[in-house]
Amino acid sequence: MTAPREIRLTFSGNIDVTKASLELAAADGKTVTLDSLRAVVDSPKVSVAKITGKLASGTYTAKWNAVAADGAKGNGDFSFMYMASMKPE
Repeated sequence: MTAPREIRLTFSGNIDVTKASLELAAADGKTVTLDSLRAVVDSPKVSVAKITGKLASGTYTAKWNAVAADGAKGNGDFSFMYMASMKPE
């Protein structure tokens, strides 16, 4: 399995990506390095952050905060599991 390279957030309305944030944490609480969220050019409802830190096998939790173009605030989280490839010795 290939490690994910980015996290995409899709909202029901346009967001102000300059006021949004995203954190990714491993099950042990250690933070995984991400690039800043950036808007997707062809959709103001989507933002993306590249995962620049290394992922080991395990469960990860992404926590996000966002501000809509109309000023409404929202936050949430979701988890996913990654299983690194087993290399033959």
